[in-house]
Amino acid sequence: MPAEMMTDANGIEYIGYNPISKEESLTKVRELYKSISKIASLNGIRPGNLLFDWATIAKIIERIEQKSEYFKIYHKNTKLNEIRKAALCSYRIIKYRPFKISAKNSITGSLHRINDNIKINEEVAYYLIVGAIAGLMKKKIPDYYESTSLEYKKRLIYAFSEHDINKESMILIAESLSEGLQLMT
Repeated sequence: MPAEMMTDANGIEYIGYNPISKEESLTKVRELYKSISKIASLNGIRPGNLLFDWATIAKIIERIEQKSEYFKIYHKNTKLNEIRKAALCSYRIIKYRPFKISAKNSITGSLHRINDNIKINEEVAYYLIVGAIAGLMKKKIPDYYESTSLEYKKRLIYAFSEHDINKESMILIAESLSEGLQLMT
């Protein structure tokens, strides 16, 4: 999937991006699905009630991979670290909202969206950031997720849903949270 020098029809060279294979994309989508199933169960949501927009998730993963390549090319082979990847993925999840909560109607058997106070996309974004930090610190994600301040978590999820946060801000939030949590341990 790396970027490489390409030539256009006029003979002009440019750096082009080769998209990841469908198999690699599917593998990454499955990994994300496992993580999201954990967040659903931590919030008391049955995995069957969590709906995924698979095409949007694949698009999000593709964009993160492109950003990784961008960093290698334009930032002197700098790798996009896990905290930044999680922040960018979180940003895109909040922007594209690929997750929905639904429940089966006991009378008709049809699915309908539950409109409750669970902001599932924001919860997923928070979980991904905390998961990346926990991975960096070699801690178990569910324990670490539950050990972060409930008040801070509520405020951050509120900010994710109600404030206009751009990519750079999301990266700064994730890196600041990482630094702060590492200092506390």
